[in-house]
Amino acid sequence: MASWSLEQVAKHNSPDSCWVIIKNRVYDVTEFLNEHPGGSSIILKYAGKDATRAYEPIHPPDALDKNLPANKHLGWLDSDAARVVAQAQKNRRKTQDELRVEAALKQRPPLNRILNLADMEENAHAFTRFFFHPRVMRPVSQCDPSTSILGYKSSIPVFVSGAALAKLGHPEGWPSYFVQL
Repeated sequence: MASWSLEQVAKHNSPDSCWVIIKNRVYDVTEFLNEHPGGSSIILKYAGKDATRAYEPIHPPDALDKNLPANKHLGWLDSDAARVVAQAQKNRRKTQDELRVEAALKQRPPLNRILNLADMEENAHAFTRFFFHPRVMRPVSQCDPSTSILGYKSSIPVFVSGAALAKLGHPEGWPSYFVQL
């Protein structure tokens, strides 16, 4: 595979030729622009540049392998370009959220002082909450959530399984989840 300089990648910054850098690898995403679920504008924002910070929190690690043909994986940044990208990442201003997480990590007690789950108040509290963090909003007025679970058609993607702590849902535990015919 070829190696690329930042100057070479920067030339491909339009809808007609769109390359991005993700984790020091160069990808040609020109043909993928119209297929991207989040729209082409977010990719074009990073056209010809490093898109790692925008890409990693939203996409699974294998998304590029699954969605881009092998011939669109163009190669690695050359060593000088990789150093420049790493230095820019190191020197960038941290977001408020990153600063908040760093402060929280500094305040947590050492692992050898934790005796049980109750000592981990934040984790215990987290297990009682549900979070919805939309990453990409799409029109959903014509949405069909039906699916197949273990070969059976389901109108919604919910699977109920007997498991520990099932009595939290009903005093009779898991048998209460099944309808008597």
